[in-house]
Amino acid sequence: LISPLKGTRDFYPEDMKKRRSLLDNLRKTIELYGYEEYDAPLLESFDLYAAKSSPEIIERQSYVFEDRGGDRIVVRPEMTPSIARMIAAKQRELPSILRWYSFPECWRYERPQKGRLRNFLQVNVDLIGSDSMEADVEAIDLALSMIRSLGIDMSKIEVRINDRRLLEGWLTDAGVNNEKKTEVLSLLDEKDKLEPEIFRARLIELCSAETADILIKKLNLSPEALRIEEKALRLCETQERLVSLGWENNVKIDATVIRGFTYYTGVVFEVYETSGQFR
Repeated sequence: LISPLKGTRDFYPEDMKKRRSLLDNLRKTIELYGYEEYDAPLLESFDLYAAKSSPEIIERQSYVFEDRGGDRIVVRPEMTPSIARMIAAKQRELPSILRWYSFPECWRYERPQKGRLRNFLQVNVDLIGSDSMEADVEAIDLALSMIRSLGIDMSKIEVRINDRRLLEGWLTDAGVNNEKKTEVLSLLDEKDKLEPEIFRARLIELCSAETADILIKKLNLSPEALRIEEKALRLCETQERLVSLGWENNVKIDATVIRGFTYYTGVVFEVYETSGQFR
């Protein structure tokens, strides 16, 4: 017998029934918000991903090969560059605000682990053309509604939100120069995986002891202290609007939420299942 490739899985009919049910629930919820479905090829030009994806994904995690015509091809590791290409191709024909979604199959060459394989189906929901607070609120509200549509106990779901502009402002105020900001942000994205003393030591290597202590103090600010930070006003109002939509027990401000890629520039969020059932 020949086994499936490492990091992949088979879907027998009983598995497909479950997956179809899950996707149908998600699709209904997403379309209630006015989003339209799109798709793109599994194979894309290497040049597209080199220009639009993160160096980590394209250099370390992508399946890249040369086809018979000599072109370098990427097996899709994420959907963002593809949707950027599609919109650029028809930008004069498309509305100024787009609500699109897709369920792309993606491939990443990385170490398989629980809940993370090399071949996976991803849910992409994209609101394009607005950097307003309303767009941020809609994205997070929809993410929570999608989870609720799957019958998951919402008392165990927590969304932690932050604002990259807040972090950028803190780095500037602490004296971190532009050349070091990307490295510092990447380190901040690893913070939860490191012991506090190791994190501080690595931060000092990138800047200075004084700067490191200023940043650590900022990262540990309480929600109450954040509310009087001028740079956190939009973040706090985003939370308040989500509370007004009924998510008062599900949304928490967390200044340590970074998201590692450079194309994250505004409000960012991560969803956590707090009971530990799915870890």
